[in-house]
Amino acid sequence: ESVAAVESFSIPTTPTGPAQTVGFSPDGRFVVVGTKGGVVLVRTHWLTQVWSYSSSTYVLSSLFSPDGSIIAALLKNREIHLLRASDGTLITVLTNRGKSDYSRPTLTFNPEGTLLAAGGDHGEIRIWQTASGQVVNDIGVYTETGIASLNFVRGEGLLNAVTEPRLAATDSPTGYPLKTLEVRIWNVVDGTLLKTIVPDHLINPVGLTAQGTVLYGFVVSRQTNDELRRWDISDEGLTHEQVIDTRPFGYDIGSGIFSGDGNLLAIITYRENNVAVYSVNNENAPYFLADAKDASKIAVSNDGKSVVAATNNGSVRLWSI
Repeated sequence: ESVAAVESFSIPTTPTGPAQTVGFSPDGRFVVVGTKGGVVLVRTHWLTQVWSYSSSTYVLSSLFSPDGSIIAALLKNREIHLLRASDGTLITVLTNRGKSDYSRPTLTFNPEGTLLAAGGDHGEIRIWQTASGQVVNDIGVYTETGIASLNFVRGEGLLNAVTEPRLAATDSPTGYPLKTLEVRIWNVVDGTLLKTIVPDHLINPVGLTAQGTVLYGFVVSRQTNDELRRWDISDEGLTHEQVIDTRPFGYDIGSGIFSGDGNLLAIITYRENNVAVYSVNNENAPYFLADAKDASKIAVSNDGKSVVAATNNGSVRLWSI
């Protein structure tokens, strides 16, 4: 089924520049847009601008705190700007340990909104108290290619991260350098590494669900990826593997994002940047988003009823599903 875009909004080129990243507020009423020069808050209804905030460099990731009162913006220069969501006022500036990974910027709040964690391009992770801005812990992974996904585990005081050490081309089934995958679990309070899970096969990760306990990815082989796989993260490792047929999505499956409840997964394909929205809990056919071939970053509302995308031409596009 194809779903037409409801609204489209062009971010003004001044003072913030074109859209780069997008994210919904917890109640779905607002969209935060990270741009090449700042942050813009937009009402979901009609995509009208509420306020804008200028920064000195690219915003790689932007997201709301769980209660919707704070927006965190991860900048290319390692800074994280915390903004008051109601009016865009700067609350404080945090400094990340490592340079932010442009291809996979990782930034996440814990479910209570009291902690914020960010990953660097060599696997460094820093955790702050949201209210005070004080550093709670520095965690070092130090992988060559950084962190693919990062999420707190609800109610457990744990932080799960998917890291990607690089695999030499000579060891790769495709003949090209690949990224192996490891899942690491830390105690948030003292930074103790509790477990490292190394899968039996190569996985191209799509990401962790918002709850941090389920991993989605593609098993890498000499054939084109056409199967999405789901694993539960447990003390026994990656268990309860489920294979999901994604051939209707097309070829060269790329990045993905989950709704807050983990029930919907929106996937961008590399070949033409098509976007498909898949219900992971049943066999319903996926939704294909019309006018989405230029989508570069996507987000799904917590209730799973809306998808928003930043496009390659710098505009923002909204769908109701």
